[in-house]
Amino acid sequence: LINLWFGENNVILLSVRNISFWIYLLINKKIFSSFMSLTKKLQSNVEEYMGEIADELNISIPFYPQVYWVGRNFSFKKIGVNGRDLEECYEIKKNSQSAYLAKYKIILVSENNIVHISEEAGHCLHFSKTNLHERKNSYIEERALRIISEMFGYFCSKLIFPERINEFAIYPDHVFEKAEFEKFSLRNLLDKEEFLIYKQGYDLGDLLFNAYVSREISKNEIRKLFLMDFKEPNSGLYTVINLKINLLNFEKKNIVN
Repeated sequence: LINLWFGENNVILLSVRNISFWIYLLINKKIFSSFMSLTKKLQSNVEEYMGEIADELNISIPFYPQVYWVGRNFSFKKIGVNGRDLEECYEIKKNSQSAYLAKYKIILVSENNIVHISEEAGHCLHFSKTNLHERKNSYIEERALRIISEMFGYFCSKLIFPERINEFAIYPDHVFEKAEFEKFSLRNLLDKEEFLIYKQGYDLGDLLFNAYVSREISKNEIRKLFLMDFKEPNSGLYTVINLKINLLNFEKKNIVN
């Protein structure tokens, strides 16, 4: 022990344990400060991107989500996530993904980059205007609506960051048979169904953005599609099919020209 005297009777005893504690406290104070600074920045970025998307499409913002940085020791239970949603969150954390959880009105960010943040900002705005997450649909319709959701998530991120590259573009668009799923499943990072949803959604989002900036599709048409509630049976499925046909025709026309 090291004895430090202050006055006649005041003694501070510093042991190796005491010193280690204060060093630990100082380090963690710095980490906490850095964490809070990053969280504040992410919150600001999400709100800024939502504002830019809303201005572009001429729509209002019903609310802003709470944004969380998912670090190594982040606890989902402490922010109220429970039940089966915890499994999804653990997968998000494990794979360094980001996500908008509509049920909780929160955005989880695992990668601090403009692509992740702008896409989740787009998802939040889209879901807040349509409530797609509350729909009870058939198996096929549910997948179709997820494709539309990923399409708009990608489209919105392109509005913020036009330089974004569609990472699914390198894969052929014939992934409906089992053999093709096995071959083109992003090195098994995504299961076959998830791959199909993201492949179709991102491809459509890319085509939609190209058609929009080329003035082949108007802002009013984009806005109308963005605000569709898809209450009619199979309306999501028909929308995906029509978009795919029309946008691919536009793409082919541009290639020929």
